[in-house]
This record gives sequence, C-alpha cells and structure tokens, in this order.
Amino acid sequence: MNFRATLIFFTISIIAFAKPKPDTTSSDVTVKTVLAVRKDAEPITIDGRMTESAWSLAPEGKAFIQRDPDEGKSSTERTTFKVLYDDRNLYICVVAYDSEPSKIRGMLTRRDTDSPSDWIGISIDSYNDNRTAFEFGINAAGVKYDVMRFDDESQDFNWDAIWDGASNIDSAGWIAEFRIPFKELRFSDDNNDGWGINFMRIISRKNEETYWVSIPKNESGWVSHYGRLTGISSIPKQKRIYIAPYLTAGSTTSQDLVTEIHSEKYDRASNIGADIKYGLTNNLTLDMTINPDFGQIEADPGEFNLTAFESYLPEKRPFFTEGNNIFSSKLGFGDGDESLTSLFYSRRVGRAPHRVLADEDDNDTTWTEDPKMTSILGAAKVTGKTINGWSIGLINAITDKEVGKFIYQSGRTEWETIEPLTNYSILRFQKDFRNGQTTIGGMATATLRKIDNPNLEFLHDRALTSGIDFSHQFLNHRYMIEGTFSASNIHGRPEAILQTQLSPRRYFQRLDARHVRIDSSRTSLTGTAYKFTLEKTGGKHWQWATGVLSYSPEFEINDVGYIRQVDQTLEFEWIGYSERTPGKWYRNYNFNISQWNIWDYEPKYLGWGSSTNFSIEFLNYWEAWCGVQNNSRGISNDALRGGPSFLVPGRTNFWLGVNSDSRKKIFGELKFSGWSTTDQSVGMTISPELVFRLTTNLKATLNPTFQSEYDSWRWVDNVEDATGNRHYIFAEMHQKTFSCIVRLDFTLTPNLSVQFYGEPFLTAGNYQNFTEAAYPRMGHFQDQFRDFSSNEVTYFPNDKQFGVDNDSDGSYEYRFSKPDFHYKQFRCNLVIRWEYLPGSLLYLVWSNGLTNANGTGTFDLRHDIRELFSTSPENVLIVKLSYLLNR
Repeated sequence: MNFRATLIFFTISIIAFAKPKPDTTSSDVTVKTVLAVRKDAEPITIDGRMTESAWSLAPEGKAFIQRDPDEGKSSTERTTFKVLYDDRNLYICVVAYDSEPSKIRGMLTRRDTDSPSDWIGISIDSYNDNRTAFEFGINAAGVKYDVMRFDDESQDFNWDAIWDGASNIDSAGWIAEFRIPFKELRFSDDNNDGWGINFMRIISRKNEETYWVSIPKNESGWVSHYGRLTGISSIPKQKRIYIAPYLTAGSTTSQDLVTEIHSEKYDRASNIGADIKYGLTNNLTLDMTINPDFGQIEADPGEFNLTAFESYLPEKRPFFTEGNNIFSSKLGFGDGDESLTSLFYSRRVGRAPHRVLADEDDNDTTWTEDPKMTSILGAAKVTGKTINGWSIGLINAITDKEVGKFIYQSGRTEWETIEPLTNYSILRFQKDFRNGQTTIGGMATATLRKIDNPNLEFLHDRALTSGIDFSHQFLNHRYMIEGTFSASNIHGRPEAILQTQLSPRRYFQRLDARHVRIDSSRTSLTGTAYKFTLEKTGGKHWQWATGVLSYSPEFEINDVGYIRQVDQTLEFEWIGYSERTPGKWYRNYNFNISQWNIWDYEPKYLGWGSSTNFSIEFLNYWEAWCGVQNNSRGISNDALRGGPSFLVPGRTNFWLGVNSDSRKKIFGELKFSGWSTTDQSVGMTISPELVFRLTTNLKATLNPTFQSEYDSWRWVDNVEDATGNRHYIFAEMHQKTFSCIVRLDFTLTPNLSVQFYGEPFLTAGNYQNFTEAAYPRMGHFQDQFRDFSSNEVTYFPNDKQFGVDNDSDGSYEYRFSKPDFHYKQFRCNLVIRWEYLPGSLLYLVWSNGLTNANGTGTFDLRHDIRELFSTSPENVLIVKLSYLLNR
C-alpha cells in the first residue's frame, strides 16, 4: 500500500500548491464578434464561387490562430469569411487563400468520414448555452460532415442534418459556401443576445489546424470558448417536418432453410415503414420511426465469449445514434469496463428474444424456428433544450410479441411465445447554470412487459430505474466535481427474481457471503448506486482526479441499461502530466498513473490495482504508446460462478503500439499486448493494420489479429453429485484466435459510395489436466485445488463427457461435458449507398454469413479457413428505398 500512500500525498500536494492562473478566456479577453447581415432578394447559388453581389454587404471576419502545429501563432495562410441570412437560411462563405493551390488536398469519401484533406468547418452554438453546438464542414472535394457537440467538449458524429455545401479550388486557394437552414438548428425565439460561433480550417499538407477563436490546449471546454455571431433577428418560427417513408424488399438464400416442410432454400420478405421528424418548437424536436428496418447496418464484429458476463455491443442504428448524447447517463468512469455502465443501453430495444426454442428441443423435435431479433413496432423521441436551459430527452419504444414454433416428427406444430410485448420508456432532463459551468440533471427509465406465457415468467414484468446527477466547474474551468445517485426496482414472479439473485452480476448463492442470501419467495429487488469525483481538468501540465463509485448488491439496471457487476465499492486516484509544446524531437507527450481499491458490501477487501500509461507524438507525426497494469493477488466473488469467494493470483497486463502519419498514401498501426499471472498463465495479442489510399476515392484497410493464451485454471463447470455436494471443475486451457477485418471504400461522388466489410473469425480452445477447486481461500492460490488422479477421470467419447470416480469404487459420482471448442465464422457486407436527393436514400445491400462449430479444440489456420469457406453460406440481398417529403 506504499504506492497508494505516495500517490495520495502527491495528489494532495498538487491541490495545496497549484495556484490557478488568472482567467484569460472570459471577461478579461475581448470576445471576437462577427455580424450577420440580412441579404436582399438576390438568390445565392451554393457553388463555391461567391459571385453574388450580396456578399459585398457583409463584413469580413479574419485572423485565424493555430492550434497545431504551433499553438498560438497566426495561421500560415490567410482565411476570411462572411455571414448572411434570410428568414429561412444562414449563408456562410469562407475563402481559404493558399500560396500553393496545386497542393490543396481533397479526398473523395463517404459523408462524415475523416480523411487527410483540406477542411473548413463552422460550429454554431444556437442554444447559446456554452455547452452545445451544431457543426458543419466540407473538404476541398465537396465531402460534407456534420457533428453535434455537447457537454462543452464531447462530440456526436451520428447527428445528420440536411444542408447545402459546395467547394471550389481556384488560383488563389479554395472557397467553401454553406446554406444552413434555420430549421436544422435549435434556438429560442429571442435571439437578441446572439449565438456562439467558431470557424475551423485544416491545411492537410502542413498538418495545420487553425481557428478563428483559439481554444487553448491547457484549458478544459470547447464550445464555451466560442466567439459571437450577432445581427440575426426576427427569424420566424421554422416549419420543421420531415416525413421519409421507406420500402424494403429482400431475399435470404441458405441450404439451412430446407426442411421437411420448407422445400426451398429461398425466403423472401418485404417491409414498409416511415421515419418522421417534426419541430414542436424552434428548439424541441419529435422523431418517430414506424416499423423500422436496419438491414443496411454493418454486422457486429465476431467474438467468442467465455466469460460469465454479457458482451457490450456498439449502437449503429440511426434512430438510436442520432442525438443520443442527451440520453447519456454514465454511472462509471475511466475507459475500461466501468465506463460502459449506464442507465440506458439502446441495444436492449429490439434485442434477440430471451427464450430460445432450439435450447428446449427433444428427440421428437425435427425443427425449430426462432426470430433472430425482436421487431420494433414503433419508437418516438423528443429532444431539445428550452430557453431556460433545460435539456430534455424522452424515448418511448414498443417491441412486438415474438413467437417461434416447434415442428415434431409426428407432424404436429406448436407455436410458442419467445418474447413478450414490451414497452421501453426513457426520460432525461438537465438544467444548466452559470453559463453551463454547473449542471443538475436526472433520468428515469421503465421497462414493462406483458407476460402471458408461463414459459416467460423468468423475465421481470416491471423494471424501474431513476437517477440524479450534477457537475460543477470552478476556479476558471480548471476544477470540477461530478456526482450521480441512482436507484433501481425490479418486479416479477419469484422465478424471475430468483434468476436475478443467481445471475453472474451478484451470485447471492455464495455460501460464504454474510451480507446476501437467496430468497426464492421474493418478487422484487431494490438497489442503489452512487459516484463522486473531484478533478483538475485544466492547467498547462498537470491534471488529476480522485473519486469513488459503488453499486449495492440488489442494484439491477440490465432490462434497459448495462452493468457487468454489482456488490462492490471502488475508490481511485489518477494523476497525469502533459507536455504540449513541441521539443527537438517530439510534438507532445502524455504520462499518467492511477491506482484503485475494491471492496464488496460485506465489507470484504477484494484487492488493489495500478496502471501507468505513456504516449508521444513525434515531429514526423508518428505516434507511439505503451502501458502496464498490475492487479494484486486478491479475492474474487465470481471466479467459481456461484461458489464461495476464491483467491486469485496477481496479474500484469501490458500494451504498446505505434502508428505512422495518417496523411500518407500508405500508413499503418501495430499494436501488441500481453498478460501474465503469478501462477504462470500467459497470453499475447498482436494486431497490425495497414491502410492503402489507392486513389483519392478508393481506400483499402487490412487489420488481422492473432491471439494466443495459456490459462492454468480456466473454469469448466459446476456440477452436483448424488449427495448434493457441489464440485467446481477447472482445467488448463490453450486457446488460439485469428480474425482479419477487410474494408474497401470506393466513393464515386460525395453522394454515391460503395463499401465492403468482411471478417473471418476463428478460435479454438483445448482443455486438459482437470482439477477441482475443493478448498476455496485455503492458504496460497494453488492450495485451493485438488488434482484428479489418472484413474479418477474417464472420458466417454460417445457422450462427449467425463466421468469422475472420487472413491475408486467403479461408479461415477458425477459427470461434466467435454469443454473443447472450435468456432469459425465469416461475415461480410457490401453496401451501395446513393443519396439521390437530400435526405432521400437508396441502399443495395448484400451480406454473406458462414458459421462452423465443433468440439475438436484444435487450431489449424489453413485447414480451418478451408473448412469454413466450404460451409453452406447464408446470403441476404436487400434493397431499401426512402424518399424525404417536405424538404
């Protein structure tokens, strides 16, 4: 614990002796202002040429300042801009002068895709809250991006607006013109105070990033630093209504579709629905989706989860990604698993059905049919911010009752409900004070299921969560305190609540747990959680943070949220040093260390950990990083998966990597990581990535990953013998995994693109030298195991089971299945996307899937790939057409 004491002392020293510098970003500095002028009746053509006489009416903004590579210096190239407006649109023209116009770079990519191009961006804080901004950008090839900034310094690239932009290169440089409809912004009816605004320019060949209003790297915040846009007045209420009906048609081809009652290997389907966006006011928007279809979404990456915990999958569906920032309610911190904990995890809506009929078939069953996903009948959300500083978000979604069927050898067919009709509701609100430096908010969720089938009584019929949160910046934005408090209540039949008590998140059945116990008669659970942090976020070099988070044993949010584990309290300290001024051989570097301790609610001390990280950017724009994490020998409440607490060995993880200059035609990244434990377990992962920019509109990416692990005590099974005694079986395991992500991006125009994604995923694990964890928390780590003798365990190949004869009397007290696995999968998508009119899209999607699994446990890359691609594929072809009305 000397490390912890030293770190706490160091942190306290920083607090005590670090004097905040005078505020140089508020009233002490003249705020830059640009005047918007109402244009005359002459129409403005958005073509990147600025030929209309109306532009001569507007004053010129200029004097851009570098953020990179030489922070604080004037831009090496001159940039000017002008702003006009009328009742419906904001018109902006930016002139980017260039001394070498032939070197201006413009890569042709799909919208919202970053590239080593020359860019111009405009960011508008129309809420005038110093925390939220709508940003529009374009590169020299005419590729657009838009992003919503929130919480002052966070970004949401999933936000998409409908606006016009064009660029044109000439002998003096290049020009970007924008027409931004007011109905794409959010603002109050009273605009007398003006809006926040900033302009950005990137000069690719120089790696130069400049801003009209500079944002110091040593200060927190982003939107709060903007200049002012004045002169806009008398803007009428905008009629914001978009209706985009869509039609899909598709077919699935697979040999697996052929059954005794379905003779064809084809299956056809069609669908119709609509997306609707309606402006309730100038700053509140209603989004609705009816019978949504997400067939164009890229497949999730392959994985084979051997842990007891659920995998976290990223959200890719547009309805849930666009504007989702307002529903953020993070209960954890950091960038690991704890950072994922949240009251709202949108992948719950439309999830795979809880009940799987294939797991229930018997010898009389010839075929089962389960829907892969739950259908969303409809969903609606209201988002926006009021003039009084209240941010509001409300989502309501209804998913359909899903049914599957058993087909029996006798010819009998039975239909079974596998997912009940479910309603999800999420409410989020937040109030700003002190120009966004202080916020207070809250969130509530409700999951209601109509359970009308006894086979679904293992599900909660009602799950409620609520929470409050706050943040407060002080001492010139350099310090911040944050906190959350949350509560949950779940209700259901005793079977459902019993399943929750037994779940890997809590394991109430642990025999040595003194603070929790199984109660099979309970019909509800109620829990709480809290988080509190104190942080130094600004300053030239030093930042630090300390905090605590805690989840009570009965805290449960996974009906519509996400949490991996409860019944724990964690406290941490973190301190970091950053050097942002370029030196003789580097541009910047960062170094940080952290330390944490964990207890359960007994309370029992579970252990401590520490982490050290270092990263650096060199003068040639190459980057390198490395780090190491140590976890102490400690106690695990979940290692035996429901058994008693268990001593676990100390573990060390390390990682390092390097990437080259991403502006080059060929660039890459190499990552290497590994881990080891004090009991000689070891693992390593290597992942190189190469990116080839073959032309200005064609890019190829190759990203293979190879992983190898040896674990001396991998969990196998928990089994009971005839006397009711429970046995916890472990074994040595060797696992190898290979995957390779392949991407091709071909862009014909800014509105027409072709994308290919493919990934083979292969993994195999072999178990040997079985042992029993018979003496938990006895002596040292190895003392907890009892090794089986050679004549104690017998393998039965016909049953693929091992029998254990503990007393050598010729009879087997219990059996467990052979755990070896060999899993192979290939997924790919080819997506042609054409935005034939603003907001109107045509998708042509082909996807291919191969899956092959067995229990051999032997990894042979060449043979495995050959075997995988000889598997009967599933091919899906989808055409989706949407048309935006009321543009």
